[in-house]
Order: sequence, then C-alpha cells, then structure tokens
Amino acid sequence: MQVNTTQESAEYRINFTRGRTTESLRKVRETGAPPGTTFRFKPDSITFHGDRQEIKYAVGFRFLAKLETQLRSFVNSSPAELGGTHVDGFLSGLTTGLNQVAGHRRKFRRGETQIGLHAVVSVWLAEPKFNGATREELINPEARSLIREFTLEAVERWISESQESAERVIDFLDAKRR
Repeated sequence: MQVNTTQESAEYRINFTRGRTTESLRKVRETGAPPGTTFRFKPDSITFHGDRQEIKYAVGFRFLAKLETQLRSFVNSSPAELGGTHVDGFLSGLTTGLNQVAGHRRKFRRGETQIGLHAVVSVWLAEPKFNGATREELINPEARSLIREFTLEAVERWISESQESAERVIDFLDAKRR
C-alpha cells in the first residue's frame, strides 16, 4: 500500500472520463484539469492505493470546514451511487482512526465523522457482486474488510505525521456534533 500525506503545494487527482476513473492517482499541478472533470486532493489530503487479494483500490479524502459531505464511490471504474461494502469499510476505518486520536472526548459515531468529509473510494474486483441489477451498491464482503484495514492504516499514518492537522479535524467534528 502506498499512502501520501504530504504537505506539498501539488494536488492529487482521480481523473474522470465519461463516468470512468483512471486506475491511478496522479500528481498534477494546481492548474491541472478543467473544472468538473477532476476531484482534486490538496495538501492535508490523505490518498492511498494498492493491490491485495485480487482487489485493487484507490482512496482519497480530506476534511473541509463545511457541513456538507461529498462521497463518491466507484466499482471497476463505474459509479456506484449507493456505495456498498467498500464505502462501509472506508467509513468504519475512518471512524476507528479518528476515535484513536479523540482521546478523552466522547467517541464519534460513524455519521459524526462524515461532517465536512470529501472522499472518493474506488475498487476494482475480478468478480464484483451487486445488490440489484442497477449495479449501484457493491456487496462483496472482502472489500469491506480490506478497505477498512487500509483506511485505518492511512489515518494512523496521517495522525502520526500531521498531529496538528488531525487535532483540527477532531476539534471541528467535536464542535459540529453538539
């Protein structure tokens, strides 16, 4: 797994072409892609991608000081509008990781860690299983456990490398749940 938590001025993007994602996270300059075709992950973003157990994954997320949540999910480069097990794994790993840094405060519930969250969660599977014919929700259980594990590792690394940034996120989330 490769995790990036740099504070550089460059951005990271998952490029979208006709509703399909490229299979890699690429470093680009701030003037990279035209608006509407790119999700940009600026400094303080956490991005990770890799390959394990025949599952390829790419995830990028950050927190903004906003109340809105933007979460995009993809399976084999196609949008999965309802998310699924890979998104469940991501949110579970994120909540567990943030609770580790929250310390003495009341533990966060999963919905509370989504305030201000902007994320893209993509997986590529040899045999994806969906809930229904519309292919909007992934139900492969192995995707949940794998993405949870790697999200937790990425959040732990982010906390150790950017303690001040992590504390700001915790303070923001703590204030908004009251």
